[in-house]
Amino acid sequence: LEADRSKRNPAELARAMAESHDAAMPLLKPNVREHNWVRLTRVFDFYGNEEFLAAFLLDEAYTDMRNSILINFQILLKRYELEGQIAETKNFLRGQALERRGA
Repeated sequence: LEADRSKRNPAELARAMAESHDAAMPLLKPNVREHNWVRLTRVFDFYGNEEFLAAFLLDEAYTDMRNSILINFQILLKRYELEGQIAETKNFLRGQALERRGA
């Protein structure tokens, strides 16, 4: 969802979607019923379709939708970024406490 249209590559994103599907399915299949992983495959196939991605990424009519998706992903990822920062801080403080005890 690059701001610069020239950096939006539907073919590259379609390949990434196919690779994501191939990586995710072995993890998901043992935990979901067959009809559900068939549905997931359909979702990957639809949203990973190069023609769909070309229209979605390059057509100005989808600008608001692209921006909305980007904002929602940023909101979802923020939680994990904060959790990572908290874990790093805890590890740092734990290391500092252990150094003080050993000194």
